[in-house]
Amino acid sequence: MRHNLLVLVEDFDAVFVCHAPPSNGRGVSAGRDLGQALRVVLRCLVREPAAKLVYRPEPGAREWVQLYAVRGTRVHVVGRDGVADRVRDLFATAGGGEVSGWRLHEVSRPGTLLHRARPFLDSRSYRLLSREGFATVEEVVAVPDAGLLSIRGVGRSTVDTIRQMQRRLLGGEPGRSGQGPLPAEAVGRVESLRDRLPGVVWCRHGAFLQDLVMAEVPQTALDVIAGSLADEAVPQLDPTVVMLLDTAGLLGLLKTYRATHADPSQVPPE
Repeated sequence: MRHNLLVLVEDFDAVFVCHAPPSNGRGVSAGRDLGQALRVVLRCLVREPAAKLVYRPEPGAREWVQLYAVRGTRVHVVGRDGVADRVRDLFATAGGGEVSGWRLHEVSRPGTLLHRARPFLDSRSYRLLSREGFATVEEVVAVPDAGLLSIRGVGRSTVDTIRQMQRRLLGGEPGRSGQGPLPAEAVGRVESLRDRLPGVVWCRHGAFLQDLVMAEVPQTALDVIAGSLADEAVPQLDPTVVMLLDTAGLLGLLKTYRATHADPSQVPPE
């Protein structure tokens, strides 16, 4: 896995430091002016899918913003700190909305808060996205796969999980308009089901149960259906299927197969 967003090195005098993947693993001084620093980052995005700009107004303090290359010469700005808003403002006030030939990629605001995606993500994926400064689901799904893979700790299976979340929560495929986010009450019912059911049952039938929630099936009937699904026998892993998926390098699909089947080697004897 390639890590494109690097750890800050604390020996720079510059106020702004750009982190794209130089071979020595160090950030690059981007000067003391935000406009100059942004141009440094944009030059990095010509060859890299993502970069991080760190702002150090004083010793021991820092803010940061992440920038992702999307759709050719459009840049997606992600971050909760003030420097992220300042970067967006630079694009908004630039002549023609362009900085060094790049334009800001707009996402819906205020958007769907990231915590609404929690029922559709495993804990590790959710923590990674939150750590990287994503505040909304729309910010996440706007990042191309290459940009997601540049995040430390994100692999192909995590990207697959994120895209599955996108389809379930927003509808449609990446880059296509969806059907809108789940209402808050529906998210609550989905979260309740996920918390009550064994993980393997949720992996096998979660999408079906979410569709029942969206169809406004009464809670009593939903509980009966969920209980019936939980009582079903879980099929066992087939070692041949595991071998074929592993050999083909389909690790995301292999993860799904393992999550939806019982491993006989881990079932205690009666």
